[in-house]
Amino acid sequence: MGQDLLKRLKQQEDRQRERERPKQPKSCEGCAWGRWDGLKQYCMRMPCVREYVKPEVVSVQNGAHP
Repeated sequence: MGQDLLKRLKQQEDRQRERERPKQPKSCEGCAWGRWDGLKQYCMRMPCVREYVKPEVVSVQNGAHP
């Protein structure tokens, strides 16, 4: 019984650590202007370029035609 309790406590601790782990902002994933070092997002373009670019401009730049 004592081992089961220790096992459950260890699992709870592992889940808590996973929740507390820093995560890259979704809006920054795949952006060429910044980098994620595992703890913080560093960006060379402030304010964010991705927030101000119109979607149709981005799609034309990527080779897609409207």
